[in-house]
Amino acid sequence: MKKVLVIGNGRCEKKLGLLIDNSKHFHKVIRVGKYKTLGNEEYVGTRTDISFILNHSYNAKYHKEDIVMVYTPNMARDEAIEDIRSFDINGNLVKPNVIHVYNKKDNEYVHDCFNSCLGKKIYDYHEINFSLGFRALVLTKRDYPDCKIYTCGFDFFTKSGWHWNNKHNKNKSNRHPYLFEKLCYDKMLKKEELFKL
Repeated sequence: MKKVLVIGNGRCEKKLGLLIDNSKHFHKVIRVGKYKTLGNEEYVGTRTDISFILNHSYNAKYHKEDIVMVYTPNMARDEAIEDIRSFDINGNLVKPNVIHVYNKKDNEYVHDCFNSCLGKKIYDYHEINFSLGFRALVLTKRDYPDCKIYTCGFDFFTKSGWHWNNKHNKNKSNRHPYLFEKLCYDKMLKKEELFKL
């Protein structure tokens, strides 16, 4: 069975760099947000096949065209509006390495998985803003159904900030339900829907 690895930006306690960069071990390596590997290669490696980012974080110089992209807005909006962001007014593709635009159906799927995992409805659809990491985990599980999904660097701010900046902390104003997301994550690990590296 093929293996896919999703790397969050939390601290990695183990030196996983060589394993992560081994192309024979993982079918795909997915990183989240404004990830950084420089100076942390021993722990988080450098390989990146897919970058799961927010629309306003896309940077053509940083996110090189040889990296396959998943392009995601901060909150789900109308699909047509989001699709336009990848094209100029003449219909030419502006971001040729964008392979998917996160849309309303994706957001509904994440929301449904969240409620299903918790066994009850905690939030209404428009009351919640899932973290990028949680969305990446749920959608990777959906999009790679025949693969084993491995994770590292997901602590949902219960232990540290980013692995390259431990002073970074959660922003309460972003409405991310970190504790509920961690509860879902732990349940997915227990059910062996996800595996910790």
